[in-house]
Formats: sequence, C-alpha cells, structure tokens
Amino acid sequence: MVWDDNWFLDRWIGYFERHIGRQNLFIVLHGEDAEARRIAQGCNILLLPRETVDLDFDWTRWRFLTDLTNALTGYFDTVLCLDVDELIVPVQEEQSLAECLLALDGTSARSVAGYELFPDQPGAERYDAGQGIAAQCRKGLFSPFYSKSCIAKGPVAFTPGAHGTFTAPAPLAETVALFHLRFVSTVELERRRSARKAIATAAYDAANVNVADMIASGRLVSWKRAGRRHGKVFREFDTATEMAFAEGHAACVAQLAGLRYENDGQFLYRTDGYAPTRLRLPDWMQAMF
Repeated sequence: MVWDDNWFLDRWIGYFERHIGRQNLFIVLHGEDAEARRIAQGCNILLLPRETVDLDFDWTRWRFLTDLTNALTGYFDTVLCLDVDELIVPVQEEQSLAECLLALDGTSARSVAGYELFPDQPGAERYDAGQGIAAQCRKGLFSPFYSKSCIAKGPVAFTPGAHGTFTAPAPLAETVALFHLRFVSTVELERRRSARKAIATAAYDAANVNVADMIASGRLVSWKRAGRRHGKVFREFDTATEMAFAEGHAACVAQLAGLRYENDGQFLYRTDGYAPTRLRLPDWMQAMF
C-alpha cells in the first residue's frame, strides 16, 4: 500500500517482478497517482480514496491489508504483505525466492528476521544511474522490530505494520530475510521524514491532542518522532558487532527465539535486550536487487 513513494515503488517492483512476476504483484494506491500507475503497469492495482489521515490511520490500513491478504490466500499458496521499502530475499545463493516460499509448510503466518540496510557512502545518489541497491548498501543491521510476521500461508491477523500477529505467534522462516530500505537514500529519508511529520502533526492538531497524549497509544508516533528514532538506529549501527552474513544471520535467528513476547493478545519481538549485530552482505546478493 503506497502513497508518494515512487522512488521505492520502482525498486520494489523491479525486484519482485524478476522473482515472482508482475502478474502476481498487488499495489494498493492510497490516493490517485499517475506516476505510480505508470511504474506499476502490468501489476494488479487497487485504488483507495485519500482525503485526510486521522489518528487511527495505521489500524484502518492494516485491517484492510489483513482482509486483502486473507482473501488472496484463497487463491495463492503464499502471500507476502510488505511495505514499499521492504524486500524478502533468500539467504542462500542456491535457492530462489519462490523455492524458499513454496518450501514453507503449514498454514500459519511466518515471521522473517529483519535488517536495516545502510549505504556504503551515505548521501551518494547513484541508484538512478542503474547501479543496484545491494552493490552500494552492503551492511545490514539486525532489527527485531523489523523482523515482521509478513508471510501468510493461510488466514492471518496482522498487528499494525505486520510487526506481529494476533491470536498465535508466527514461526520463523529461516531461509529468507527482510531488508528494510529506508536508510539506503539520504535524500529519500529526509523527504519522507519531513512529509510524514507534517501529516502526523496535522492529525494531532485536528484531534486536539499533543505528542505526550499519543506516546502511550503509539498512534502515528513513529512519524512524529522519526528523527529521534532514526538517531538511535544510527548509533546502534556504529557500535554493533560486524559478522559475515551466513554466520551473522544464524546468530540473529537464534536471538529472535528469546525475544518473542505477548502483549495484550499481540505476539511480537522485543526491541531491547539483544546484541546489536551488523552483517556484511555477500557479493552474490548484488545480482538480486
């Protein structure tokens, strides 16, 4: 589900069409966008109205995406429900994405170990010249928060953001990883941060609430206070232990087993009490995205 994120949409479709095919991609436009339609030509496009963003934006959005995912599981073996800046990638060169997904058994949701990708040279804008993201962003920071329950093998109940599930925990799919791309372009990071802060501020003002009121509820806080949260991630990247990808991924998967918890019927991963780990992406991934 996308709005005003065509830089990422172009790259998201470019990756998944090679591994799954455009005919199997569903793009939900939250508001009309002619450029997004051009980029997504050949995909399945759904248009939703966009008037204002209120405090319940995330809950409304993820109820819809949960229902859409569940409908699609009636026709597809596996459904990935992702944001436009997230990719699911095999962790071994000899396995394709489709092979990894089809090999997952059962009918429950699956979670995936997540990593924040960082550029080798922050601020270098060379992506439009044709060089892939993985060739320029070769470090992945382990992120329990972005270890999302985003793979549906049958009916699922997502928490907002698909960071977890309701009713039952999602077993971990160890043969794939989630790469979160928000930090790969400094220009896009700053543009999105400014735009989303303005949207959150407008929603708070319209509801006559302040930031302090919203912190406990979590509604749009990640947009309002993105700068502070991003700073924490940058500091963790600088202090993390660096490991080769295969060894590091196994270590991060092992950590996730001890980070799962339940909160008011939501099964999530804790975002504290883990060892910060930075992985070096293998050379073969440069051909992937």
